Amino acid sequence: MASHIRIFCLATLIIVLMTGCTKEETVKPVEKIRQVSVETLNKESYKETITYTGFVSAHQILPLNFQQNGIVGEVNVIEGQKVKAGDVLMTLKNGEGASETLYAAIDGVISEMFNKSGDLVGAGYPVIIMRTAQQIVQVGVTDIDLLRIEKFGDPVINVTLDGKLIEAKLYDINKIPDETSRTYTVTVTLDKTSDYLMGKLGTVTFELARLSGMWLPINQIQNDGEDYVYIVNSENRVERRNIKLKQLNNDKVRIEGLDDGNRVITIGNSIVKEGQQVTAREANNE
Repeated sequence: MASHIRIFCLATLIIVLMTGCTKEETVKPVEKIRQVSVETLNKESYKETITYTGFVSAHQILPLNFQQNGIVGEVNVIEGQKVKAGDVLMTLKNGEGASETLYAAIDGVISEMFNKSGDLVGAGYPVIIMRTAQQIVQVGVTDIDLLRIEKFGDPVINVTLDGKLIEAKLYDINKIPDETSRTYTVTVTLDKTSDYLMGKLGTVTFELARLSGMWLPINQIQNDGEDYVYIVNSENRVERRNIKLKQLNNDKVRIEGLDDGNRVITIGNSIVKEGQQVTAREANNE
């Protein structure tokens, strides 16, 4: 009996000792490190520009016509020809033997001709369209952009036509909006040597000023009621920075709330959260 008791006590002691030596360890979860691309910010200076599509016209467009019915006689000009005021352009004979001569009313260019020798024409119907040699481009701008142009005073203006860049000058601003588009017509003059088809479309760029600051592509900015971006701090952890949007320039916006050297997450910002550890790679080096 005593031996059974000793065996039982020994077994109990072994179990107690084993239980005391076995201690459950807490397993810490392994933090997942994300890989992101960043852009290190530096102050940049950009031209503030406004770009619109406009069409070629002329300072003055003048239709010319005969005062009586008749048949076109001599035709002394062709389309595109430059003429001086007083040059003979075309003659007319009526059925009673009377004649009429059509003269150039201004120095300019023959823009269009509607009749040739032998054609029957009616009194008052245009036979020739003249225009001044000086060509212009007209664009319709919004009220906000109109104020920006007027505030700057004398913007640098470039017009692109047929892939060629042409310097232009601000000529006129119409303060009465178009009834249909509600835009305001801005007229710029082209170089005097320009000779483009009337109505031709071109791109007009107004350069207003140079703005210095921190710039980011607008599509990299997030919003949850406030505008913000994620940056990678010196410990390679994600940090949220709220920002303020200032001026928009094409696809970039000038911002406040970031400093020189901040590393803004440009790729991967939708899959990280604040405080998370990341591996950052410069986007420009990819």
